[in-house]
This record gives sequence, structure tokens and C-alpha cells, in this order.
Amino acid sequence: MDADIIRLVEQIQNVVNNDIAVMERVAYELLTRATTADVSVIDRMNTVYKRLEHIAHKPMMDVAEIDRRHRWPVLPSNYALLPHQKVGVEWMFRRSSITNAGMRGGILALPVGVGKTLTLVTYAAMVQGVHVYVCKNDLISTVRADVQKFYPTTKYFLLDQKRNPKPFNLFTGEAVANAGCKLVIVSYNTLVKLAGIAGKIERRTSKSDTESFKTAEEMFRHTWSTVICDESQEFCTDNSTFAAVMALRKHHGFCSTATPVNENTTDIGNQLRFCGLIMPNGVKHYNESMYEQMNLDRNVLYIPKSDMHLTLPPVHHHDVNVTLTQQERYMFEQEKKKTLAIYMQSKKHKVSKLSVQHSLERTRQCIVAASTLCTGKGSVNALDGYGLDPSTEADAYRWLRDDRGTAGMMSSKINAIADIIRHVPRDEKVVVYSRFPAVNDLIEKRLTVEFGAQFDTLRLCTASASSKKREDVLERMRTRESCRVMIMGKSGSVGLNLVWASHLILAEPDWNARNVSQVLGRLERIGQSRHVHVYHVQTPGTMEMNVRRDCEKKRKAADDFMRGVNIDKDDLDTIINA
Repeated sequence: MDADIIRLVEQIQNVVNNDIAVMERVAYELLTRATTADVSVIDRMNTVYKRLEHIAHKPMMDVAEIDRRHRWPVLPSNYALLPHQKVGVEWMFRRSSITNAGMRGGILALPVGVGKTLTLVTYAAMVQGVHVYVCKNDLISTVRADVQKFYPTTKYFLLDQKRNPKPFNLFTGEAVANAGCKLVIVSYNTLVKLAGIAGKIERRTSKSDTESFKTAEEMFRHTWSTVICDESQEFCTDNSTFAAVMALRKHHGFCSTATPVNENTTDIGNQLRFCGLIMPNGVKHYNESMYEQMNLDRNVLYIPKSDMHLTLPPVHHHDVNVTLTQQERYMFEQEKKKTLAIYMQSKKHKVSKLSVQHSLERTRQCIVAASTLCTGKGSVNALDGYGLDPSTEADAYRWLRDDRGTAGMMSSKINAIADIIRHVPRDEKVVVYSRFPAVNDLIEKRLTVEFGAQFDTLRLCTASASSKKREDVLERMRTRESCRVMIMGKSGSVGLNLVWASHLILAEPDWNARNVSQVLGRLERIGQSRHVHVYHVQTPGTMEMNVRRDCEKKRKAADDFMRGVNIDKDDLDTIINA
């Protein structure tokens, strides 16, 4: 064993009077020196941290102690923090005052729709210093609205050239502090651009005398009191975003996400790294031992919605099984064969996994509406490999390219969606969700043609559209009785409050459990007054049934991991290898 490691372990075991500060310093150095996965080293580290945690352990601060030390802020009339929000703020205070495995901070893992943005903003309003709030572009309006609504005297600086007319050259940490600002709000996209300009990642795109370069340098030069990363799953698999948030200098770091574990246990590992976790042997070492042996669950606050005692209306799930026509079934089977052939080629390293994914997505869209095969890349040769004679192929192309027929907006699945909407009470509103833009185009066309005289169908703009356009669509849906249906895609669905709707139609199952929980959380949230009905439109005998089953298995395995429940090997493989 490394002599330095032995020396450090002995040193920490002989600390006089259990001096926590000294123990933490030595333990931190121990972690940085532990460059081997030797079991004996891991055991020593485990012993050290158990002792450290036992000595440093204090009961969770109660509400009275928060009142004495920090004073709960007074919210505008008719508003008050809910119990789980107070628990979240207390926990953040606790985590910012104790170092565990190099971390001063942690992951706030509250479910979608229970007010975690207000929890984060409350913490920032109560703590001295200037804090950075990083979020998705879609969420900036929500964060601003919460600050203005609940803490109108709290000043903030919006670091966004599109939304903020102030020039970038006004931005410095000292100027923000002198102006009395508590928060700097910035999107992940803007932060990545600034990191590239400052050379923190390999994307230098600006000369050093420009306003953007000066702002970028300042953003990564200043040491912020706290950096909060909302929807922190965004940087789990994006190296550029992860590099950008890691480049920020901070005293404390907090992540906030409803799904800290999505499809791989390294998701939570990267978030803990942002909070300060030292991982001397990399992600693989973390997967095998760190979370359990070092009790890293203490750095994660996970409160399931069922434990919050919220009085939310119930959610009813309805399976809507659709039978494909003979033509639709034929197209699906042919696309499935092509996908399987590409998959077999990928196993021989003849094509990339991206090609498999692209083919699989085409097959899934084909189940909803076959005409989607004639949209986008590869549409010219949509029927290649089918082995059709020229006459039959010509007829098939005519059928596919008629997006107003049974291959398009009159397909079996879109017929089922229209039928669901037809039976929804006139005073209730509907959200239709599909991850595929081409499918959403056909649904919008069908609903406009069939129901245009009765009510309006609106399409939510993507996240890349201007915030004003998106907010206009949402305001019309919320306030106008004539607007009854909103069509929504994957892009731009995070951070929305859609409690004016009580019916959610999922046009197809999703691979990703996080996407499903995010969309459902738009309706099932604080402020919802009606029963929520979720319609799963699916086609038995196709891959859709497997997709839904695997998605549910991933969700359960991830939930069990967060609860600390022992899960079997197959469930763990679901998370690791999905």
C-alpha cells in the first residue's frame, strides 16, 4: 500500500480532541492521494469517513433554529413555504456548513411540480453573497417570475444578451455586488458560449478586447458564494456543459433535478463532482464503491411526492390500444427488418450506433404515421430494400406522400388521438405530446381540419423560439376558452406550468423515463384543481410495448436507487447499460 496513504490514515486516527477541521483537511488529502482501487485502501477510506461523519454529525436544523440563525423571509400575502420546501432550505443550510468528501453542497432531488425553484430562490435570498443560478433557457422566465413574485426586493442580474438590453461590459462580480444583486441568472447555453470564449473549453470564438470576452473572463474569475445548477441532468452527458459549470469558481455548489439518476449511475456521479466530490479513480471507481461506502446519499435530499402529503388531485392512466391497418402494419414490418439489418451491421462495426438510432426513430415514427418516412433525410429513397416491383412501388409512394390520407393525418393512431379529444368535456383542456416534430405537424393539421370550427389548437414553440412567442401561446391557452388543445414536443417542455390542462395524450411511448415524468409534471403539480387523465396511445404487437415496459423498468430502478432500496442485478443493469 502507498506509504503516504498509511501515514495519512494514521494521522487522522490520532487527531487530538477530534478536531473536525483538521480531520477534514487530512481526509481530503487522503482522497487525492488514493490513486489505486485496492480494497484495503477503500476500507481505510471508509473507516476514516465513518469516524468523521460520526463526529461531525448534528441533527437537522429545525424551523426554530432557522428562525434564530437566518430568519425566514416574509413572503407576499397569501403565500407561504410548504413543509417540504422548508425542509429543502434547511437541508441546503446544513450541507453548506459541513464538508463531506470534499463537498460543500449537494443534490436537491425534489419531484417535478412541487416548487423546487422557489426552494432554491429562497435559499439564495437568505444567504449572504452573490449567487449564480444556471438553468435551461426555457426556465429563465420561471426563475425571474419566482424572484419577482415572492422576493420583489431581491435584485438579480440576467446574463443574456437577447433578454437583457444592458451591455455585457457592465458585468463584473464587484459591480453586481455593489448594485445589491443577489442572483446572476444565466442559461446553460450562454454559459457554454462564455466558457468557449474564455478558453475554458475548446471553443474560443472572440478576440480579447470584446465585451463578450471581458464578461466571460469575469464569469470564471470571480468566486461566487453559491452556484446553483437547476435541471442539472443537463450536464450529465454533455461534456461541454459539464466543463463550463465545473469552470465556475464557488464556495458552495448545489444541483437540483427531479431525476438525478436517469439511465446510468454516472449521472449522479457527475453532479456530485460538480458539488466538490473528489473522484481520484474516475467514474468507474465511483460506480463500483463510492456512493455506498462513503455514504454519499447524505449529499442528496430525495423526497418522493408520496412523502410530501400534498393534496393533489389523483392521476388516472388509460391505455389506448390501436390496431394498425394492413398497409400500416406492412410498412412497420419492412422498417423493422431494415432496422434489424442495420443493428446487425453495427455489431460487426460496419455502421455506427447513430445509424441504428436513426433507423429506430424512423421505425417508431412510421408506427404513428407512415408518411413521416417521406420527410427529412433519406425520404427520397424511403422504400429502398422493400423489394417491390415498379408498379407497386409507385402506388406505395403515392400513398406515403399523401399526408392528408391514411398514411398521414388520418392514420390509425392519429384517429385515436382525435377520438380522445372528441370525448373530452368542452370546459377541459388537453395537451398532446410527441417527441417527433413530423408527427406533431400531422396532429396539428388533423385537429385544425376536424375541430377548427369548434376550438383553437395551438402549437408550443420550441425552446429555440423567442420567449415572447412561447409566453404568448401559454397565455392564450391559460386565459381563452376557445383555446382547448396545445401540441407540445420534447424541446421546450421543461419548466412549464400547465395546470390549466387536465388531459395529457402521449402519442407514443418514450425511451426515457425522465421525459415522461417531466411532461406529466407539467400537469400534476401544485395548483392543479382537476383530476388528471393520461392517455398512453400504443400499438400492441410492435416495439412500442417493449419501449414502454423498459421505460417503466428504468423509472422503477432509478427510484429504488434513490430510496436506497436494494435492487436486483437485472434492475441495476437497466440503469447502467440502458
